[in-house]
Formats: sequence, structure tokens, C-alpha cells
Amino acid sequence: EFGMVSLIFSAALAYFPSRPPFPPSVAAASQRLSYRRSFCRLLSNFRFLMIALAYAIPLGVFSGWSGVLDLILTPVHVSQVDAGWIGFWSIVGGCVVGIAMARFADFIRGMLKFILLLLLSGATLASTWFTLTCLTSVTHLPLTTATLYTSCILLGIFLNSSVPIFFELFVETVYPVPEGITCGVVTFLSNVFMGVLLFFLTFYHTEFSWFNWCLPGSCLLSLLLILCFRESYDRLYLDVVVSV
Repeated sequence: EFGMVSLIFSAALAYFPSRPPFPPSVAAASQRLSYRRSFCRLLSNFRFLMIALAYAIPLGVFSGWSGVLDLILTPVHVSQVDAGWIGFWSIVGGCVVGIAMARFADFIRGMLKFILLLLLSGATLASTWFTLTCLTSVTHLPLTTATLYTSCILLGIFLNSSVPIFFELFVETVYPVPEGITCGVVTFLSNVFMGVLLFFLTFYHTEFSWFNWCLPGSCLLSLLLILCFRESYDRLYLDVVVSV
């Protein structure tokens, strides 16, 4: 791993340019805000804070939950190997569908909120299905390897494929704040929520039903925040209208 990283780093030092020879769009060539003004703009923008929480809470919870999936599935007699494969395929499924979803969003511009509502609705249903399946003594739902695989993979697909859609909506909402600053802030915020969840896990690690319920709760909260969000496409307007 060190060798691969060193090779890429050396190639970046030797060749990687600071920018392409020609701007790919009108928005890319426009003047951006400084670091200080960017952070002030982000922290004072209520609409950005709303969707930042809508992204950070469920993705942070999902990251922490998937990291200890073997511990969560041990009480329902699922081996560590099966838990690892369930987590693996949920991540891979989310990456593949996320690329396809991002490409699909390019064809239907101005529909990012609608796409997020569909994805978060699916994530809420999938996480609720998984949580209720683990409560075999209460719900009596069939608990099999197939149902666990299906619910976890669907959850990974819905949440991970929402990441590129969220990032696109972030930069549209706060333009002309630089994209790197915007995406860095929301990624940091997501890691904060993951850390808080894992911190509580150190105290409440004998029973995991509360941990499972955090998933549908976070997805539902994100769904409500997106539902109340008023979308705007300043950068898209600049690229499509001004360039024409």
C-alpha cells in the first residue's frame, strides 16, 4: 500500500498540473471566494447547514454501523465471515450504483432533490427492514442470510449512491464557495457524527438494538430535512444559460 501511494504521489509531483489548459465550463473559470469568506458563507447559510446535516448524520451513522457490523450480527448467530461479505457487497453495490446514479443525474438536470428523496426513502425502508429482522423475538420476521444480505446491500446502495448527488447539491447551493472547501466541511462533519456514535458504543456495547434503530432514525431525519429544503442551481444556471 505504501508503494502504491508513493508511486501515485511521485507521478503527481512530476506531472499533475494545477489546472487544465482550458476551463471545462463557465463556472469553473469564475472567481471563487477566499478561505475565510468561504467558511463564513458556509456557517451563515442555513440552507447549506440543513443539507449538510441531512448528509452527515445518516452517512456518519452508516459508516460507524458498518464498521462494527460483525458485532451487531453476532447475537443473531451470523459469523464474522458472513458479516464481512455482507458489508463488502453493500459498499461495492453503493459504489457501482452511485456512479450510475451520478451519470443519470447529468441527464435530468435540476432534479437533485427529487433523486435524494427517492434514495433516502429507500434507505429508510431498508434500514427499518434490517432492524425489525434482527428483533426476531418481537417481529417474528424470517431471519436468514438472504434477508440480511438483501437488506444490508439495499441500504448500502441507497446511502452510498446518494453521496455524489449530495455533493453536487452542496456546490450548487453555496456557489461561488470552492468545491473543495464545501465537500471537505461536510466530510469532516460526517466523521464527527461517526465518532460520536462509536463513542457511545464504548459505554453501551452489551446490547445493539439501539444502534440498529439509529440507522432508520437518521435516514428518516435526513429525509425530512431534504423535504423541507429549497433547492437552487446557481452554478448550473451559469453554465447552461450564460454559456449559451
